Amino acid sequence: MRYGNGDGVFMRPVTSLDVCAHETGHGICQYTANLLYQGESGALNEGFSDIWGVCVEHWAAPAKQTWLIGEEITITQPALRSMANPNLFNQPDTYLGTNWFPQAGCTPSNANDRCGVHTNSGVLNYWFFLLSQGGSGTNDIGSIFNFGGIGIDRAQLIAFRAESVYLNSSANYLAARNATISAARDLNNGVIGSCEEVAVTNAWYAVGVGNAYSGNVNFTITSNNNDNAICGTSSATYSVNVSSGTPVTWSVYPTGIATLTPAGTSATLTRVSDGRVALTASITGGGCNGQSVSKQIGLGIPDISQRFPRQNPRVTGIPIQYTNYNSITQYVIQTNPKPGSYQTWSVSTTDPNLQWGYTPSNNTLGFIFSGDGYTATFTGIETNACGTDYGYIYCKSVASGGAGGGTPLLTTGDLFTISPNPTTGVLNVQTIDNSTFNSIRILDKMGNPVKLFTYQGDINSVTLNISDLPTDTYIISVLLGGTWSSKLFIKQ
Repeated sequence: MRYGNGDGVFMRPVTSLDVCAHETGHGICQYTANLLYQGESGALNEGFSDIWGVCVEHWAAPAKQTWLIGEEITITQPALRSMANPNLFNQPDTYLGTNWFPQAGCTPSNANDRCGVHTNSGVLNYWFFLLSQGGSGTNDIGSIFNFGGIGIDRAQLIAFRAESVYLNSSANYLAARNATISAARDLNNGVIGSCEEVAVTNAWYAVGVGNAYSGNVNFTITSNNNDNAICGTSSATYSVNVSSGTPVTWSVYPTGIATLTPAGTSATLTRVSDGRVALTASITGGGCNGQSVSKQIGLGIPDISQRFPRQNPRVTGIPIQYTNYNSITQYVIQTNPKPGSYQTWSVSTTDPNLQWGYTPSNNTLGFIFSGDGYTATFTGIETNACGTDYGYIYCKSVASGGAGGGTPLLTTGDLFTISPNPTTGVLNVQTIDNSTFNSIRILDKMGNPVKLFTYQGDINSVTLNISDLPTDTYIISVLLGGTWSSKLFIKQ
């Protein structure tokens, strides 16, 4: 391979690290996608070489100006090209945008740079910069974008797999978009909707190729013990499947029964006492910026008595929690909080006038009562990796005219408003009389906590981002004057 000596006036010898790596990148292209050196395929060819130039420089000399190409060989200008700002050297940063070299009617020749291969490569360059670093702004066609990057180390893996596996010699920018999305899925074990796929898609949207990501975001919390329980005084480490270096905020609710030790994209949870917690990972950067995911974790051997008070082993009254969907006849009976997996639910009655239909489903029983009787008995067996417990619950005064006693999940009276309802992503909360609050919790329809919002100082209104919640019915509870006030809402 031969490199020029430069002319000493406009350019020094063409042997800087990034330029040498750029030229080697053409060899990579020749033996992988073999992109034709003209038009859009030629622009991709040049763009991939610039990508390998910055990747090699970032690896070997990270203190240099990574996102400039040829800054060490130019004399009369700062660099040959800028991947962070292609417009700086008369390249486009948007497909068909400012500085785009028109392709219609263009016959490739050396005089027109093979229809602008060194010009239109700016679009791929800027895409790779945004994928690595993230960014916000409005592009040349009016599309507004704001998203986090995944880092150059992960971005380069996606770019290489796209070039070496999916692209062919006549590929254009749309093909490059599809290839990099497929590459992101491959590198995330085939997962559709990974944080990296989201970032790839949104980076293309930012440069004017395709739409922004609009599907479900798919990321989860996994544990090193492959179970949802921590036994004895042991600990378990939990991880969220996002790129290394992605900023993650960990939280556990309720507090006090387990200690949490965050460590980047993982966290260690140590049991303090028996119970059940919700472990939440909130992403504050990267492709999943603003998203969160929760996992229910049991602590120690299940103890039904914590959720179903009992005595030898039966008590009277209603030591259960119910959700009143229809104030007359329909109820959901459940443990509080949600336990592990129930092996058995059974129902019996000593009152022939009380009848119902129900469907047992592990943690809950759904009922529609009829008749005018009032007593029933519920039996549950709970198990997790730590052990098994069982208990009897005697429920008195459950009648078709309405359940008596218990702890209602929903309150009566309008103390605050929520809008829109149903909602697709945000929920506006406003107190009726401008009373203040500093805590909001979101529960699923079974009463299990899925989100907790706390605020410094007292406020009377807030907008919640709940876009990460699956489609379902939820309960929002606001702590007003020391009492939780609740409403139902629907997430679409």
